[in-house]
Amino acid sequence: MVFHQMFEQVPTKPPYNNDPTGKPQIRNYMKMLSLFDCILTEAPEYEDNDLVGFPINAILDWPMGTPADSRYVLTTEDPGWFVPSASSALPNFDSTFICSPTAPYKGFQSWDDFFTRRFLPGLRPVVFPDDDNIINSACESTAYAIARDIKLRDEFWLKKSPFMGFINPDGPDPGAPNLSQGFITQVAVRALVFIEVDNPKIGLMCFMAIGMAEVSTCEIGVSEGQRIKKGEELGMFHFGGSTHCLMFRPGVEVNFNPDFPLGEMVPLSAAVATCTEKIVLLGVLKAITEFLFLLGQSAVGAGYVGGPTCAVIALKCPHIQVTIVDLNKSRIDAWNTPDFKLPIYEPGLEDVVRQCRGRNLFFSTDVDKGIQEADLIFVSVNTPTKKSGVGAGFAADLKYVESATRQIAAVATSSKIVVEKSTVPCRTAESMRTILEANSKPNCRFDILSNPEFLAEGTAINDLFKPDRVLIGSLQTEEGKEACEKLKEVYANWVDPTRILTVGLWSSELTKLAANAMLAQRISSINALSAICEATGANIDEVAYSIGFDSRIGPKFLKASVGFGGSCFQKDILNLVYLSESLHLKEVAEYWRQVVEMNEYQKRRFSKRVVDTLFNTITGKNIAVLGFAFKADTGDTRESASITLIRDFLKERANVSIYDPQVPHEQIWQDLEEACGDMGIEEIKSSVTLRPTALDATQGADALVIATEWKEFREGIDWQTVYDGMNKPAFVFDGRLILGLEEAERLRRIGFKVTVIGRGNGM
Repeated sequence: MVFHQMFEQVPTKPPYNNDPTGKPQIRNYMKMLSLFDCILTEAPEYEDNDLVGFPINAILDWPMGTPADSRYVLTTEDPGWFVPSASSALPNFDSTFICSPTAPYKGFQSWDDFFTRRFLPGLRPVVFPDDDNIINSACESTAYAIARDIKLRDEFWLKKSPFMGFINPDGPDPGAPNLSQGFITQVAVRALVFIEVDNPKIGLMCFMAIGMAEVSTCEIGVSEGQRIKKGEELGMFHFGGSTHCLMFRPGVEVNFNPDFPLGEMVPLSAAVATCTEKIVLLGVLKAITEFLFLLGQSAVGAGYVGGPTCAVIALKCPHIQVTIVDLNKSRIDAWNTPDFKLPIYEPGLEDVVRQCRGRNLFFSTDVDKGIQEADLIFVSVNTPTKKSGVGAGFAADLKYVESATRQIAAVATSSKIVVEKSTVPCRTAESMRTILEANSKPNCRFDILSNPEFLAEGTAINDLFKPDRVLIGSLQTEEGKEACEKLKEVYANWVDPTRILTVGLWSSELTKLAANAMLAQRISSINALSAICEATGANIDEVAYSIGFDSRIGPKFLKASVGFGGSCFQKDILNLVYLSESLHLKEVAEYWRQVVEMNEYQKRRFSKRVVDTLFNTITGKNIAVLGFAFKADTGDTRESASITLIRDFLKERANVSIYDPQVPHEQIWQDLEEACGDMGIEEIKSSVTLRPTALDATQGADALVIATEWKEFREGIDWQTVYDGMNKPAFVFDGRLILGLEEAERLRRIGFKVTVIGRGNGM
């Protein structure tokens, strides 16, 4: 009856009445029977992929399921599945799938045996195998649709309409290779597998295998009551795959991975979704499901701590939703940019953000919403040195910390754990707690933790992956210790528990200041020795190498340079100086003050050496400065030695060309305008030029100054070409010890006059 209706309807039913190929569809029994003869006696050839899922194959499945007449297409000869054109679609077949490459038909017993081939072990590893908050893909397939809040008897497409591969949504297949009519093809559920997941947030869910009415036979490979692990095989489609669907109970919060947009292939066992649950917590916190980072309530520098930290937490804890908020819309827009041009440069950061953004890592300007939804709040705001008032020039300006704290107190309606991530003076947490408790709502309690960062810009991602230690400070009360354990559980997802240190709140705050002070002290010590080396003819590299062998000293932070920079060292030492003075520890304050004084002396000494070497004047001369960031592998310019050097050169009325591979030009102009307060920006621009390459910066220069140890300055400079383009005599000043003794001598043979920090003239 259905066939008869089809014959009658075809001539008039759109779109079949206008076949673009000129081949009429099936309109009588003779045409239909001749087609049956074809498909019942021939296996599906590679180029005739329209026959793979043809419904009538289920009547006699021997063309695909038995050796007879089906293996002839499993050859390297046309129309085989191993011809070159097929190999381009299935590259590296022998090293990808389980087969016998030298055996006839590669060892497959039938076309269906080939169709149900398995990957070699390890080629489709199970992502997050032990994390039951992560939902993995059940098939190697293409995502088509996501439907939420499904009601009984709801209807929605599981695949492009109509449900078959022989026509497209806009009309007949232009090739009309099989002459079939789509409207007689139905879909059917072929298998249902119900799984009770250990994770109570998921509970009972279902895998549903769906196929066209007469193909896609399903073999179920598990039995009722069997316990299975993520990645184990549930079964397979035979004679042609179709589609499948994952179903979850109402109320299960599922966030799908944006790395697998609809219409793109999803690998088997890839992480396709994360199950999260937002819990409103009162009293003692029992779980942590979402983070909020308060980044950059100031306009300057926000993100160097919070950005990498939150990205790595999101990567290592896919079951935790991480939200970063910032009042600076342009900064948030940069974090959300489609091409991942992030607002800060840090090696490895882009890759981490690509994996997590939109899955469980989000960026927003909606601070209030973030506070409301969060269980744990990291306060990661700028704490610059005060520029006016009591403690100006030394004390930390905590206005952004106080502003963030007051906003948390004003908005929060449930209990929170609030974590100091910023570097702050000792006992800042006490002030935060006072503000929170004075402004908290009923049944809303705040626990304060200190969790200082110990990251080095340029290696921050690796530092987060493999930290020397994670330090958590808390009040030594039951509530404080419990909050500490909650944060400790988060880091324990990837950090060795023996490296997670728990201490008192004030000790944690002071440890951060002390660590930076000790590191800066080592740099100033080796820089002080570099001055002695230059005066005596000793080599600071050799001195540092030799003393570094002493196990009591060690080799780290013994690299002499033009001076340390960055947002931490100077600021934190000055903070320590102010703290010591406030405690009436004058001698202690003076001791730490000298660390900063030595650093400033090193910068002034180097710029003076440039002037002295260039015949005691650089007025009107051209100086090329290579590097503007305070160190390599970062775009951060805060307290950069380059700024001091360029300011000194401009005071001597020199012309300066600058090149840095990462620092934006706008940042350079902003820094120079702030540093050269007695010069307007137009006057600065009349003497300073920003260049696109190192070679461009050195053209026509009298002297070249290496101010940042970028790898390209160490390995990528054609010194002969540089020399040819410079004025003569051509001077090179290495402020970062990137030129070894042999390299410096090679430059001298080219014709350069070379000066290296920490070495006497001619070394």
